Parts: sequence; structure tokens; C-alpha cells
Amino acid sequence: MPTVRFLPSQAAGTVSAGLTLLEAARHLGVEIPAACGGKGLCGKCRIRVLEGEVAPARGHECPLSPAELASGWRLACLARVHDDLVVEVPAAPARTVILTEFGRTDVPLETNLRAARVSMPAPSLDDQAADLERLGRALGLHAGPNAAVPVLRELPHVLRRHEWEVQAVLLGDELLHVEAPDGGPLLGLAVDLGTTTVAADLVNLGTGEDLATASCANPQAVHGDDVISRIEHAAQSPEALAELQGLAAEAVNDVAARAAEAAGAAPERIFKVVVAGNTTMQHLFLGLSPQGIGRTPFVAVQRRGASLPAYALGLRTAPHARLYVMPSISGYVGGDVVAGLLAHEVHRSAHTILYIDIGTNGEIALRANGQTYACSTAAGPAFEGARISCGMRAASGAILHVASDTDDLRIETVDREPARGMCGTGLLDAAATFLDLGLLDDTGRLLADSELPAAMPVAVRARMDTGDSGPGVVLAAAPGGPRVVLTQADLRELQLAKGAVAAGVGVLLEHAGCTEADIDTVLLAGAFGSYLRPQSAQRVGLIPPEARLDRVAFVGNAALAGARAALLNVSRRAAAEALAQEVRYVELSGRADFQARFMETMHFPA
Repeated sequence: MPTVRFLPSQAAGTVSAGLTLLEAARHLGVEIPAACGGKGLCGKCRIRVLEGEVAPARGHECPLSPAELASGWRLACLARVHDDLVVEVPAAPARTVILTEFGRTDVPLETNLRAARVSMPAPSLDDQAADLERLGRALGLHAGPNAAVPVLRELPHVLRRHEWEVQAVLLGDELLHVEAPDGGPLLGLAVDLGTTTVAADLVNLGTGEDLATASCANPQAVHGDDVISRIEHAAQSPEALAELQGLAAEAVNDVAARAAEAAGAAPERIFKVVVAGNTTMQHLFLGLSPQGIGRTPFVAVQRRGASLPAYALGLRTAPHARLYVMPSISGYVGGDVVAGLLAHEVHRSAHTILYIDIGTNGEIALRANGQTYACSTAAGPAFEGARISCGMRAASGAILHVASDTDDLRIETVDREPARGMCGTGLLDAAATFLDLGLLDDTGRLLADSELPAAMPVAVRARMDTGDSGPGVVLAAAPGGPRVVLTQADLRELQLAKGAVAAGVGVLLEHAGCTEADIDTVLLAGAFGSYLRPQSAQRVGLIPPEARLDRVAFVGNAALAGARAALLNVSRRAAAEALAQEVRYVELSGRADFQARFMETMHFPA
């Protein structure tokens, strides 16, 4: 079998002939970005073959220039191993920005989990009560607590080891755990299970105190950055679905361990977990087939919340911890949106509130006239940096903001590192800035040099570029660094994304009998919403032109905030179930009014 060695990691090993270099890299534990899941569409898995031969470049590898191909550059998902190889993998960004911040609204502590320290007399010939009955009497539960068989197996040993003085952990009247009398506080974990990233908040369930947050990349991304890629992979076989379930569980274990370590605690003290994610992520986490979500009519297996023992999904928490997965509204409006609406009590408001969460999809909710409406639009890829020629996630070196001054463009990157690509907020800022400067017209066309305004600064004019991919604007070209160019094709991708969101907003307003001027508040959730400039969002038409910018609020990781609310308060959990059933979901696919609005909103405001 051929041997493949990856640089600079020096990971090496034998692999089966015929595997793609992307598959070989995964086999050897080497991370290579593949936003499309290895279909040859995104062009993000560029690698350089230093030694050995791979199959000749195919038409799909058109993102690579002839010079790059001649220098050994290939797409790892298309290059197959037939020979011993030495392969160079470009350095990955040092740090990806993952949003763990959220508005900590006041949530009354109302959890049905409690710890009770009790002592009891030892059994005797005069008192032959069973162990569970004896514990129940000490707890004041004369009918005795309920207990699962695994708990009963531990019970006699713990009672006798600690000489009949113990701490009992109960969920209502159900005994979850018996331990030493000084067992310590009970912890809970709220989790936002995103398609791209996973974030968690560790809480003391006795006091409601937030102890630590943690985050990680979603390891399912090896099978594609979007939910459709994950659905397609899960459909391949029961083993593929089980693999995705295991990856999701491992991500939750990862953030649980990190948060516990930061708080000086152990994951084994976590007795309750609440998870919020989009409907596909929640299905994969539960091991439910998402195939119905991926095809018309986009049907989920279930929409209600799920409650089950955490160990059933492979979580390494307290032995008998309980897990709750948030309810969903539809196949494409999931528990993360329910959690966000719950956190900010949108469903109880008498005002007109527009809620937008833009991630790998764009979910929109509108509260108006006492009713909540929701829809989902295919908006995410561009805002996540996918399908953008120099696109990337919000990681070190990503262009985050673009503005103009009197002489040139002003570029800001994540961590102020040298520019290596562009994330979604940078794309939005750039388009807004180009519109203001006159580089870009309302149809989304970059103007030719001869059409530019006479007052255009010389330095900006010099950034105009006509390359193999058509017109573009050079945003960064430092010596020795990558050349970051925003192309005409990239701007078309932005138009598609922002047009879909704006059209979805328009359809919901029409359903509610409202206009843009009626909107009292716009809530922007998620990492993208937290970093964009509202002026830029409105300039390109993502936020309704009539919305007042002083009423635009960035609410951070609203899904995490809602999961925390359900963790701390059982009434909020019941409210989430009711909310998911009450929201009126509006399906946009196939609607003539949505298509008409979409064609209009693709244009930029004049």
C-alpha cells in the first residue's frame, strides 16, 4: 500500500490505493478544510504535492490556476493516492472565533434537581426495611423514591461504605445518585450545538451562578460545513449516522470537560444537560435519521423536545444525569431558534419584533399582533465564508471590517493579524463601502475603471483588478502573504444570501399584516450578527431600510442563553414546548411571492 506523509505535521502512514488525499488525511488525523464535504465544489481543500504523482487535474479543479497546477497544487478531495507521496498542507488559522457571549437575562431558579444530605439508622432485626425504603424515610418520602436498576445496584454499597450518612441527588421524586455526604454542588450544562461550532455554559444548579464557558469546532465538519452535506453522509448507512452521532456527543463531552476544568470541577458533577441546535444537528445528536429534512416536504422525525439519560448518547457526565434536547418548530427552524425566542421572551411581547439568526442557514422569526411567525432561508454559505473565493471563517487573519477614509480602504482583521482571507462581516462591510464609493452599482456590478467616479481616490482605483476570475477588488496583497481579492462572483453570492433573508422578512411581514415601518426592534443573533455593523447591513439591504438602527440589538449566542434558561427553570422548559407548537411556520420554497421578492431584494438599495 502507498505511504503518505503530510507536512508540516509529519503525520505519515500507509493508506489504501485509490483513496483521495482528503480521506487519507482524515485517516491519519490531519485536518484539511472541506466546506462542501469533499465534493470538489468549494475549492477550500488545497494541498501541494511535493513528491510523488497523483491523477491529473480534472475540470472540477478550475479554482486552481495553471501556474498553481504546475507547482503541484491540487484539491485534496479530488487527488487520489496511487504512489508514495509527500504532501504539504497550508497552515490552518491559529484561532477560530467562537461566540460564547450572550445576554444573561434574569431567570428565576426553579430546578427540580436537588441534593439532600441525610443520615439514617442501620438495619436491624427489629427494622428490616429495604435500603431504598430506608433512604426514602430519611428523605421524607415515605412511599420511597423511584430509582432505576443501575442506581439500585450502587445503593447498598454506598450506604454501607458511608455508614448510613449520604447525599442523595433527586430529580423530583426520582433518585439519580447516592454519594458521600460531602459530594459537592450539582452542576448543569447548557449547550449550543451549532453546525460549525459548539459552545457551552456551566452553571451551579444550587445557586444559578455561571461558572465557566467553553467552545470547540464541530468535528462533524469533516463531512461538510452545511447540514445538507451531513444529511447526505448520514443517509449512506447506519454506520455513517452512528459516526455523526458519536462526533456530536464527543463535541459535547469536549466542551463539558473544558468548562469543568476552567471552573475547577469535574464533568461527573454535571447532573443536567440542555442542548439547543438546528433540527438536523439535534437529530444527528439523538441518532435520528435526518433524511426527511433533506428532501421535500422537509419533515422531521419529531418536533417535541426529548428527555433521556445522558449516558444513552455517550455523554461523560454524572452517571445518571438527565439530558433535554429543545423542541423544534420545523425541519429548518430548530431548537436553537426556540431557545433564542425563549431567552428574550419574544413570544410574550406586545411589540413588533424581528428576530434574525444568520449562521449556515438564515432563520427568521417575527412577533406581531400577538402571533409569532417563522421561516428559514438558504442564506448561510456566503456569510460563513463558504463559496467566497478568499472566504474563511472568523479566524485569525480574517478580514472582519472594511471601511473607507479619504485616501484608501481601511482593513481590520481578526486578532489584527496579516490578512489571509475574508469572513462574512468583512464581505458585508466591503459591499457597503463599495456602494458608497461608487465602485458597485445597485445591480451588484463592479464598475470598470472607465466608469468610476472622477473623485475616486487613486489608491482605491489601483485596487481594481481584472484576473482570470473576472473583475475584482484587491483588499490585501502583502509581500509573502496571500492575495485577498473580492471578486464579482463573490458579490453575486452575497446578493443571493442577503436577498434570501430580505425576501423572507418581507413574506413574514405580509403574513402578519405589517410593514417595515411597524418593526419596533430587530434582534440579531449568532456570531455573524454580533460582529456586523448595522449600518452596513442596512446599506446592502439585509436589514429592512425602514428599520431604525437605534432599535437594532445584538443578542449574542441567543441559543445558548435559551438553553441556560431551560436548564435553570422547568417552567421555561414547558414554555419552550408550548412556543414550538404555537409558532406559525411559513414554508418559502415554491412560493411565487417569495421568488418575486427574492428577485427584487437581490438588488442593493440605490
